[in-house]
Amino acid sequence: MHEYLGHLADEYRSGRVGRRTFIRWAATLGLSAPAISAVLASCAPAPAATSPTTTAPAAVPPITAVATPAAQTQPTAQAQPVRGGTIRVTGSPAVEINPHKLTSNGGIITTFPCLNFLARVSADGVPQPELATSWTPSADTKTWTFQLRQGVKFHDGSAFNADAVVATYRRLADKSTGSTAASTLNFLPPDGIEKVDDYTVVFHLSRAQADFPYYTYIYQAGILPANWSGDWATSPIGTGPFKMTGYNAGQGSTYVRNESYWETGLPYLDGIDIKIWQDPSGELTALQSGASDMMALTPYDALDDIRKNPNLQVQSSRSASYDAMHMRVDTAPFDNPKVRQALALALNRQDVLNIVLGQDGGDLANDQPVAPILRDHVDVGMKSQDINQAKQLLAEAGHPNGFEFDLPTHNGAEWLKSWALTLQQAFAPLGVKANLVVETSQVYYTHWTTVTTGVTEWASRSTASEILNSAYRTGVNWNSAHWSNTAFDSALDQLDATVDLNKRKELMLTLEKALSDEVPAIITYARSSPRGLSKRVQGMSQDPNRYLDLRGVYLTA
Repeated sequence: MHEYLGHLADEYRSGRVGRRTFIRWAATLGLSAPAISAVLASCAPAPAATSPTTTAPAAVPPITAVATPAAQTQPTAQAQPVRGGTIRVTGSPAVEINPHKLTSNGGIITTFPCLNFLARVSADGVPQPELATSWTPSADTKTWTFQLRQGVKFHDGSAFNADAVVATYRRLADKSTGSTAASTLNFLPPDGIEKVDDYTVVFHLSRAQADFPYYTYIYQAGILPANWSGDWATSPIGTGPFKMTGYNAGQGSTYVRNESYWETGLPYLDGIDIKIWQDPSGELTALQSGASDMMALTPYDALDDIRKNPNLQVQSSRSASYDAMHMRVDTAPFDNPKVRQALALALNRQDVLNIVLGQDGGDLANDQPVAPILRDHVDVGMKSQDINQAKQLLAEAGHPNGFEFDLPTHNGAEWLKSWALTLQQAFAPLGVKANLVVETSQVYYTHWTTVTTGVTEWASRSTASEILNSAYRTGVNWNSAHWSNTAFDSALDQLDATVDLNKRKELMLTLEKALSDEVPAIITYARSSPRGLSKRVQGMSQDPNRYLDLRGVYLTA
């Protein structure tokens, strides 16, 4: 048990740490669900007194790190789930379908139904055991020991065990494999994954990472067999609730229920049929006509039409997804911070949110990507539109009459074009002309980290650490702004190594303020996570990362 857990429980009992924060941190550091419940119960309000006699509080049960089964997404008993049926889902094209090389939502929805992870993050941001049953960090959080679930089978009948976990994470951590997770897992050396026995794995990190369980739920980290072929189209083998039975690039994929799935009673569906559309308007037409049951990624401008249809529904929740216009700080004119700051001041952020995303929009952002729903978010204030100040900064940077540049984006997420057009219009009063270049997602993602500027959608992550390490640390693959700040990197190292909540707040203030002040990327909002679906679809989980989790879904008549 980690030494900070006792202090954390005391902080909760004293009221200095809130319930949600306590649960998230206790679970992260390996405290079991029963032990967490015991601490919460010890602080519950006492029953109303029946006499003036004062009663001493009950003894608090000891905190122990007991393994707890994976959380299941079964509907409530009153829901009476129906077994059978095939759900029809529409989505955007996949750039890549190798689980360890994913870059697009189309790839994620293609692979996700077949996969499990060591941990899964619940809708309220709590890491919960999945293929792992428990985990224990060392005092310095550089070493993490995971106990694995026994009796789980891959789709080909082979046993899930430590060999699969070691092989999976070595592929993920090794840049030479083409892994798109290698930068995110930059603290995990490929030789740092140790098999202790068939159901125990130890991760030896190169630097401390207090949030490590969350990193086991990044979308590339589905567990694959140790001897996996490397070709998902011909060898789609996971331990997940569905087996992929067919894949046609650019057209879609089909799945059937995994009859040997390890979570009791799941899944309810017989199968899944995913159809790929190049145009989101075609997806909307299919949903409205009853030809599909769900849009995996739903454009914000389609939500009003979906709500007007009596056969359809919208699920929406806050998320840490965001959109960013990166500006390469090593390339003129964006190598001058005053240029980047000027463009950021051209925006009325509330108007941008209303225009681009509408009533389902999300939360305002101040050119930093850590959304308010995340555990470590701190408030660094919000910029106001100031055209005069923006013009002055441009003049000081040597551009009194503005300048012209190309602004690439892609058509795989329809709202992105709307946001890019809004940016284009906001920059115009400064004399800055942004030439919008709309590419297919397949083309855009071949060069999005090398173009001078670009408008990119970012999927939600579960922690600030994941977001900042993926895109803003010096030298990581997805640092599309090519930004480098040694003070930022040092503060991020300290954040990853710190479990003390007060110290983390101080570090987060440094991190968020550095991004907001230097503006390697313009970020005006954290997107909500809406999804349009038929009313016959029930039991859909509110996955915080918007993954396609269909384990507990069922269809009504």
